[in-house]
Amino acid sequence: MATRNLGTMSDSVLQDYHTRRHTSGLNTEELEAPLALVHSTSRINWLTARYDPDDSQRLQLLATGEGGFEELLGSLDDNLVIYGCFMFAAANQVKCAFVSWVGEGVSGLERARVSMHRSDMQAFVQPVASFDIQEREVPAALSAAVKASIATQARLARPRHALSCVHRHYVYGELRIPFEAEDGWMRVRETSLPQNWLLLSYSRADPDLVEIVGEGDDGLAALRAAACDSGRVYWAFFLVVGVDTRRGVVSRRPKYVFATVGGAEVDVRTRTRALLHTGAVGAVLQEAHLHCEVESAEELSDAAVAARLAQIGGAHRPNGYDFGDGGGAVRVEEE
Repeated sequence: MATRNLGTMSDSVLQDYHTRRHTSGLNTEELEAPLALVHSTSRINWLTARYDPDDSQRLQLLATGEGGFEELLGSLDDNLVIYGCFMFAAANQVKCAFVSWVGEGVSGLERARVSMHRSDMQAFVQPVASFDIQEREVPAALSAAVKASIATQARLARPRHALSCVHRHYVYGELRIPFEAEDGWMRVRETSLPQNWLLLSYSRADPDLVEIVGEGDDGLAALRAAACDSGRVYWAFFLVVGVDTRRGVVSRRPKYVFATVGGAEVDVRTRTRALLHTGAVGAVLQEAHLHCEVESAEELSDAAVAARLAQIGGAHRPNGYDFGDGGGAVRVEEE
């Protein structure tokens, strides 16, 4: 195999070699407008592209649609190389995923082209997750595999508090936080799901492991009841809905609270460890509007949390808060 001796290059060529992005020359101009539609708030949520039959360096639009990933599968062709992307919802946010497909009837030369062009197409799409589609005969199973792949890659893409990933756990020093804790956080964040609270603590069997103590859809009162052991430290993440009623118009906006609950009987060593670990747990249970520390779950009363949320709400704060327990909104006084 021939090698290039960098020492023989001129200074200008050497600088270009190291500082400029070298691409495979793939032409994606025809996809710019359709991709912008997919990324926008339009109803179009997926697209696929194929090579131009007359130009192996140019991609042309194959199909678009409003039916998401499973509809995208219907545009795959066993005789084509296809690149695509689709939008998906995760933790109340819309993200983009990239896919590639090489049909069984594709020639070896065309397959080799994919290895050159895939990374350029991925850079063009700018997804948070990407994968190769190997099978399209079982959409339900494939969708489940895709969702798992997206969740794993999206975890790695989010900024963390010096966390690394080992064996389905986030690791911070000796502390291990299972991916299931983040899955619970995502269920609270996902507005289409009923869950509205999550409670974590140190495992009783392993003080270096965080475990889920409880979760549910019955509001802050149920969370307080679950955090009943005064000898444990808890981390809570819960949803409060800001309800603003003005001139007969009602608007509802989600607010998220992250709280550390240190029981009165927690020993000094555990309390100190919890202070050190709260940042790491908060990096998993992230994107909260309010962070607070209390010594007992009783301090997380509806009135107390409503008052704290009102303090940070500014001029556009709602005039009531719904804690998800069926009791209606707790009103706050107008200033």
